[in-house]
This record gives sequence, C-alpha cells and structure tokens, in this order.
Amino acid sequence: MVEPRAGQQDYQAAPTAPDASFRGRLGRHCTEGSQARRRAEHDRSVRRAWTVAVSPEVMHVSQAPARPRPQLTLNTDGKRHPVLNAAAAYTVLGGLASFVLGMYDVQHVAGTILGLTGFVIGLLAQMMSATRAERMVIVVGIVASFVGMGLGFAHGGFS
Repeated sequence: MVEPRAGQQDYQAAPTAPDASFRGRLGRHCTEGSQARRRAEHDRSVRRAWTVAVSPEVMHVSQAPARPRPQLTLNTDGKRHPVLNAAAAYTVLGGLASFVLGMYDVQHVAGTILGLTGFVIGLLAQMMSATRAERMVIVVGIVASFVGMGLGFAHGGFS
C-alpha cells in the first residue's frame, strides 16, 4: 500500500448496502423522463400520420406521388431577367439564321450582318448573364453566330 503524502488524505469508498444497484435508477430515468415522454409522443404521432385507410375500390390506383413537371426556363434563380432572356434568344435565332444565310452566295451580306450582331450581343449577354441556363443558351448562339459570320465572310462578307 502506498503511503499518503503530507496534507493528502487516503480515499475511502462510501459504504454501500449489499443490495444497492444503480440499474433501477437508470431504468426509471430512461422510461419516465421528459425526453422519453416526448419520444413516445413523437412515435405515436408518426405512426398516426402514416396510417391511411384505403377503400377496396381504390386499391388498383397507383399510390405514387405525382412528380412536378419540369419547366423550360432560363430563370433558374427565381428572378426575372427579361433583357438577358431576349439577348439570349436573339443570339440563338440570329446565329441560326446567319448560319443558314451564310451558306448561300446570294445572301452572304445578311448572313454576315446577322452573324456579327449575334456574336457581339452574345458576348455582351454572356458577361451579364445570371444563371447557368442562360449561359448555356448564349454559348450555343455565339458559336452559331460565329460560324454563320465566318461562312458569310467566306462568300464575300460585306461586299
């Protein structure tokens, strides 16, 4: 046995009864406490919420929830961007028109003008775009405008 130092007392366990047990107190605390009561009430409310009475006539109908239909929109952030949407639409439509007109020798001037304006407006709209969907549409329009402008220049440009 180790001798206690000066000023330090030897530790002795408190006397306990031979039949003393901490299990009874822990068990009572876990089942009767406020947290246990809240848990039991929650379990009852959850079971009640999922209980559904279905008549036999509707048993053949699918119980799957209806999926929301995807919407085609450029405003994925929830805000309106009418000027940017119009610029994106002009970039795509002008790019497609310049691509088609740039292929003809007779219409190369219109194809060059539409390609150049679509390209410039697309670059400006790209700098101001707010959502990913807008940027994707604008890049498609810029590429189409550039190719249409190149075809227009190849067939004579502004002359």
